[in-house]
Amino acid sequence: MLSNMRKRVRIIMIVVAVAFVAGFLLGELWSVLRSRGETRDPRTRGILARVGDHNVTAEEMRGAIAYTTERYRQENSLRDLSTQDYEAIENRAWQWLVSELTWRKLFDKTGVTATYDEVLEIMRSNPPEELLQDPSLRDSAGEFNHQLYIQAMESEQNRAYFSRYFQELAEMLPKEKLRIDMSNSFRVTSGDLEHYRRTEGERVAVTALFLGPQALESPVEPTDEEAKKYFNANPDEFKPRAMRHLAYIHFPLRLSETDSADAAAGAERARVQLEGGESFNLTMLDFTDLVPDTVGGYVPRERLDPETDSVVSALKPGEYSDPYLTPYGWQIIALDSLSADSVALRRILMRVKMSPGTAGDVRDGVAAFLDLAGTVGFEELAAERGLRVDQLRPLVGDEPEVTGLDIVNPSAVVNWALRAKPGEVMPTAARGPGGYYVFQLVEHQAATLPEFEEVKRQAAWRVKQQRERELWTARAREVLDGIRAGRPLEEFAGEETGIELITEEYQNITDSRRRRGAEFAGAVKALDPGQVSGVVATNWGAFIIRVDRREPVPGFAADQRVQEMYQQTSQQVVREMLEPPAIEDYRDPLYY
Repeated sequence: MLSNMRKRVRIIMIVVAVAFVAGFLLGELWSVLRSRGETRDPRTRGILARVGDHNVTAEEMRGAIAYTTERYRQENSLRDLSTQDYEAIENRAWQWLVSELTWRKLFDKTGVTATYDEVLEIMRSNPPEELLQDPSLRDSAGEFNHQLYIQAMESEQNRAYFSRYFQELAEMLPKEKLRIDMSNSFRVTSGDLEHYRRTEGERVAVTALFLGPQALESPVEPTDEEAKKYFNANPDEFKPRAMRHLAYIHFPLRLSETDSADAAAGAERARVQLEGGESFNLTMLDFTDLVPDTVGGYVPRERLDPETDSVVSALKPGEYSDPYLTPYGWQIIALDSLSADSVALRRILMRVKMSPGTAGDVRDGVAAFLDLAGTVGFEELAAERGLRVDQLRPLVGDEPEVTGLDIVNPSAVVNWALRAKPGEVMPTAARGPGGYYVFQLVEHQAATLPEFEEVKRQAAWRVKQQRERELWTARAREVLDGIRAGRPLEEFAGEETGIELITEEYQNITDSRRRRGAEFAGAVKALDPGQVSGVVATNWGAFIIRVDRREPVPGFAADQRVQEMYQQTSQQVVREMLEPPAIEDYRDPLYY
């Protein structure tokens, strides 16, 4: 009996041990699988995007949205935000974050900073444009009073306003310092001045001989063998770049008639309240979508939209208008005073706002389309739902760009297209200012070398071009030998020789380049009057050039032109340095 019990205990212990080991291994396997899943989806680790080598966290994005929301409210003087506003804020927050990360990396490399004292000094010396127009900061002669501005800046009541202005300057100053440093890094030399004087500051008269196909004794006709030999020796010239063709459907976010009617109804209720005897300021507090400005302010007449300017012309000071439609909503204005070039007014604005329901219906439609497109078919489902299918401009090469379409994160479309197979539908929609876009990869044309027969004509043409260039260049050298032996350049031209005589005047070297090409212009620039060039060979013919006359362009300032070019160069350098790095956006456009 004890032996049976010992056998049973041994069996139980083995089963328990096996179960323990199996459970442990399964647990470890689950941990590995889960960690791999988390690696595949960075959102599970709180990472929403990757900009270059920087992981954008949810906390960073929330901070960017909070900052952008506050600025958006201030810039637009809004009390409440609509669905459209939140869409715009999300887009602006993302663009701001990418821009700031790019600038930050550049500042780290260059060491450019801005101190508190520098920002404060600029703040004191450069009033905001709106304050320059403020009548309360002008003296009795109507001139801006800088001392009054300093007093306003130091007033406790204005602390919030000037804190925002300080923040704007603190963001702007390092960027401006970097641009200035880049501009100052260039120094104008005597060589620069001579280059621009010679290139753009002189009119030039030339006489030239042109030897093209007509100067050859007989036409060049390559054989198939020659074309095949050229094809085999230069395969890269015939290999096309990879090309991906995408189709897309646009799901627009549009205002509905109900949205417009709601704004008009709100403006009408405000009008009724005004006619009932309520003051304009209290009615403004009840209805306007803007931060109420019960004092009003002077606005230059030229800044009024045409509708408001027309309404102002029909009012007398102290009167208010009926509701009228403007590009930004239904509006009622009260005219306080009027002069030839400015107007003081207050306004009640009811914006035409998209309701959350309208936007939600569009998102639901996009989500439903994505769910069914894989099984029903992209074009079939589009036809069934009456949706138009458009073609995106082809994505060309291994590092293509989305062109012709305004979407928030084109890199997400490109990254997907590089991995997708023809017929696949992008699993998430792309987002743009006007709505959502769903993409399908229609065709992928790989960068494969075509068969010779497919490109035989191109290969033959290139052999012909190469042989012709050799022949007309050789003949041009013979002509040049004759010119150097003392014969006049004009002697060689004529119908019997097939050599064309060119006599032209150019406003400057840039003009000669536009008319005759870079090789020709380069030779003209190097020649003094009376000098003759060597053979200038191009793909369409050979030139021998003589400069007959040079004369200065009246009023041309070489030093000013050099400074302009340096400014353009420094700006171009900064733009290239600020090119956004590679971006991977893991957010779902339908849910942010």
